[in-house]
Amino acid sequence: MDSPDEPRTFSRPRPGSSPDPPGWVDGAPTSGIGQSCAFCGTREVVWVHRLAPDRLAYRQYGKGHTLPSFWALCDRCEGVYASGDDDAAVEVMRDGGWPATDEDVAECIRKPLAVFRGADLGSRRFDPEPPGVVGARKQGFVPAREVTGIPDSLGPLWPVEHRVWLDELGPSPVEDTDDEVLDRWLVRSPWPSLSVEQTLGVVWRWVERDPFPDQDEAWRTRVLEVLGWPESEALAFANSES
Repeated sequence: MDSPDEPRTFSRPRPGSSPDPPGWVDGAPTSGIGQSCAFCGTREVVWVHRLAPDRLAYRQYGKGHTLPSFWALCDRCEGVYASGDDDAAVEVMRDGGWPATDEDVAECIRKPLAVFRGADLGSRRFDPEPPGVVGARKQGFVPAREVTGIPDSLGPLWPVEHRVWLDELGPSPVEDTDDEVLDRWLVRSPWPSLSVEQTLGVVWRWVERDPFPDQDEAWRTRVLEVLGWPESEALAFANSES
């Protein structure tokens, strides 16, 4: 359990003193791939706000919390935020899944929103997505980094006809850094009636069932097994009790 005197981070922070990794400028990413809107949760982010590192800490119900070092926003939520209408922003955030009962709104939404406004160093647009990503999205593919934290491990195991590796995004994986590799796998569901997120739910339930695979080869075997199921079997498993 968190100590009241130790701020808890609910999103990955980047200390201001650390050098920017590839694809970052002034403490924030330049690409929206892998990001989601801090207000509504959509993956279609357009704006990034870098936050002052000395203004991120606050207390919620007496416990220390810390905002991430940047927030991404979609175009709609950027407009809501820029309007200064905090009531509208709160409603968008509640609809977007911020956990708060009516009694919790002041502490759990309004307070971090106020901290965000106080720490905001201004917004900039994310770089446009590469043409290959735009074209792949139109075919139902999404960057694997948007839906899993291990895209470089899962991408090569995805069914060939439902995965894309974009050479235009950089050099070969051997010469790549980890952050650059993560952005290049795109996947779509092998089962049309399930979204990529629902597909991953099926995959992880199957892969992580008891006995848990404690070796890489066993883990890969289970992933390949479940991704080879016919759609009827995947749907039945998705609809079954966990």
